[in-house]
Amino acid sequence: MLCLNDPFKKLETETDHLVSNSIPPLSPARIRDARAAVKAICVAANGVAQWNAMSTLPNALRVAVADDQPDAAQLIARLLLVGGYRVVAIAHDGQEALDAIRMQRPDVAILDIGMPELTGYDVAKKVREELNPAPYLVALTGWGTEQDRADASAAGFDAHFTKPAAWADLDALLRTYAASRGMAT
Repeated sequence: MLCLNDPFKKLETETDHLVSNSIPPLSPARIRDARAAVKAICVAANGVAQWNAMSTLPNALRVAVADDQPDAAQLIARLLLVGGYRVVAIAHDGQEALDAIRMQRPDVAILDIGMPELTGYDVAKKVREELNPAPYLVALTGWGTEQDRADASAAGFDAHFTKPAAWADLDALLRTYAASRGMAT
């Protein structure tokens, strides 16, 4: 079961039954869409921590998220979860992000640049200095000039997205990275 709340458990059970026993059989894409819709409802109902407690794929890409705007961090985390990724940490400042990355050792860290305590640049530099192997570092920031991109690259970021970024682009990057590592998404 993905859902913890009784009404949503029932919705999930009924949806699984319908998609598994439909006549004519549903296409794999329709089944995936139906399950994704239920998963999104469950994540919204239960929150990120409870969703992770129920787990995703055992070898799913493990992602840490850091943004000083809590709503933005939660939105990113929920999109990741619905996309099949495992969110291992959510941080709201640079020091929290660095501590979480050190402790959780995610495969990918998605970092805002303009955070308090330590900037995303500072976190990226420290991660590159301290961790081997280091996670794949993705800047997701409102800072989008050519100089900002150059600074992100110099700090050690592997990719840079300017907000508002298209989920499809971030998802495609993560799926490509996961496939290159033999991981599921």
